[in-house]
Amino acid sequence: MKLHPKPRVALLVVSLLFFYSLRAFAQYPGMAAVRAQQNQQFMNQQMQMQMNMQMQMSMNRNWKSYAGEGGRYRLTLKDSTTTKVTSWMFHDSVLRKNFLVYEDDEFAA
Repeated sequence: MKLHPKPRVALLVVSLLFFYSLRAFAQYPGMAAVRAQQNQQFMNQQMQMQMNMQMQMSMNRNWKSYAGEGGRYRLTLKDSTTTKVTSWMFHDSVLRKNFLVYEDDEFAA
């Protein structure tokens, strides 16, 4: 009794398995275009995020150019009195709020 099959039969079986495995891993013919489009959309998204981050950084660095030349504001204090103030508009990037700096002459040191 022989342990090994004939070489031609073995080659045929290996060839069939090889071609079957190629066919099993094959993708739909249009998938390359779909993957290319997904890749392009991902790159566009990354570029947009990078541009937004650079814009935020430049706005935070150059806040004076966005704040104006010290505008005049009318403040209503907690005791319901109003006063006019000339001040810069400051931006707190952590709290994401704008604020004015007002020094009351009465409490100045």
